[in-house]
Amino acid sequence: TELKDQLIKQQQQQQRSDPAGNQSTDQVSLISTDGSSSSSSSTVQCFTEPWFSMEAVSVDLPDHLTASWQSAESASDLALPPKNPYIPSDFGLKTEADVSAAAAAEGPAANGPKQQQQQGLDGVQSWMLVEGESAKPELVLAQPPAMIIDEPGLRVWHKLASTYQQPRLCTYFRISSPTAAASAAAAVLCVLWLRLIEEQLAEDAYLADVAGLHWSCSSEGLCGVEIRVDGFSHKLGVLAGRVFGALAQCKVDASRFPAVHEQLLRRYKNALLQPSKAAAAARLRCLSGSPHWSHDQMYEALQQVQGVEEVEAFAVSFLSCCHMECLMLGNITTAETNHLANTLSKQLHKTHSSPTAAAAGNTNSSSSSMLAAADRPQEQCVMLPDGVVVSC
Repeated sequence: TELKDQLIKQQQQQQRSDPAGNQSTDQVSLISTDGSSSSSSSTVQCFTEPWFSMEAVSVDLPDHLTASWQSAESASDLALPPKNPYIPSDFGLKTEADVSAAAAAEGPAANGPKQQQQQGLDGVQSWMLVEGESAKPELVLAQPPAMIIDEPGLRVWHKLASTYQQPRLCTYFRISSPTAAASAAAAVLCVLWLRLIEEQLAEDAYLADVAGLHWSCSSEGLCGVEIRVDGFSHKLGVLAGRVFGALAQCKVDASRFPAVHEQLLRRYKNALLQPSKAAAAARLRCLSGSPHWSHDQMYEALQQVQGVEEVEAFAVSFLSCCHMECLMLGNITTAETNHLANTLSKQLHKTHSSPTAAAAGNTNSSSSSMLAAADRPQEQCVMLPDGVVVSC
């Protein structure tokens, strides 16, 4: 009230000094607070601020007013947003020297020039070399990733890419399970499961995108589920852990089910509106040799899905017997790749056991949820006879 009275008094003085009312309309009165005044009475000073040459008013606020602000309680509905856990702070580059230092710790024999040359050619095919089989390591056109883990339930490939000197990393994960391609209903449930997981992690995806991280997932039929996580290497493991944690929980948001279900129904129903694209996709599925179903079959199967209980049951069945294969390419060492891959694999396997093992009373989930090596999807190449052309 005291401040209001002072401003009104100041305005009345200006009106008496200019009775014709010739005050400029492009001037705005600004109030600046100054809590350094120790007197109980406030003073008003008029001045022209230097930036925009506008008339301003400086008021020394009373001490009791500023003291009441300091002791005021904060409003319950006002709060800072949570800390973004995906913002990186370490942009250090991993180099070949880091790998050499790790090899040196194992023994001097591992760093001999002949052994280094042999390591440079391990896994390299003749078509990758400039001079064929007699090429030197420095003439390799494309050094392939190295397989560093091959065990039940997990196979890991790694390559340290330091050519472009960027602290970035690309990771690719394929989770295979025979459940994924058992029927058209299973294929539909797999797609529905992944879409609901994307909805569940929408907020995390936004925070990660702000921090330079991205992730995506897709259903690949017999191959199972493919997941990609890429971006700055420092906090990529945090985002990957969040994604795999959501998958391992086998729980989805029931409130999002009707919207996602409707979107997929429209997608399969309208697939033939683009016949050339649908025909190309059908040809590729036929060439892959894996079981596949038409859009009409997927549409009919999706109509039979009534709720999230079916999706969650499929997720448990999918993870009860699966195999994960991953490729990590970029700013990451072999030891870091090993640690991240094992951590994510344990998230998938620690809480799920196969129905057969559970019926037999075997609760050892660490071994029962591993897909046998003979049941893993086999990579294959389809060769067409001479003169046969497939237009995609």
